[in-house]
Amino acid sequence: AVVEEGVAVRERLEWEVAADSILQLICRHPFVDRSKQTAIFDFISPIAQQPIEMEEQISKKKGGRQAQKSKIEMVEPPPLDLTTLLTRLEAFTIADAEEFYSMVVGVFENALHLTRQQESDLLKPLVKRLEQLVTFVRWLCFEMLPISVDENPQ
Repeated sequence: AVVEEGVAVRERLEWEVAADSILQLICRHPFVDRSKQTAIFDFISPIAQQPIEMEEQISKKKGGRQAQKSKIEMVEPPPLDLTTLLTRLEAFTIADAEEFYSMVVGVFENALHLTRQQESDLLKPLVKRLEQLVTFVRWLCFEMLPISVDENPQ
């Protein structure tokens, strides 16, 4: 065990080192890296755990209304950001590689679900990018984490 500031900290397991590398790679992805123009959301900053209100601009072609507020139902579990996920990983509060996989994929699946709820043609390109990001994160985890894959999905 490693001792930091008088507190014994256990050695990181192989999957935890891989999970840290996965988070670094995700943060450099063009759809996630906030320094790039292609970033689609802020997945890194901590987010509020309450229903999100989004203002959707509606063009004059669709009835002439200026804006419409819509409440978006949150999915369970509540949304998670990459900073909180990293904090939990460093605090050893994630049980195993499967739990990490579920959480990191959940970050992006939740964003995809919330975006799809808007049912706007203007958001179709964003939905496509989010689908690509979910696929990227899944494959990254499959390549780097020691997780079992259910061969008989329901």
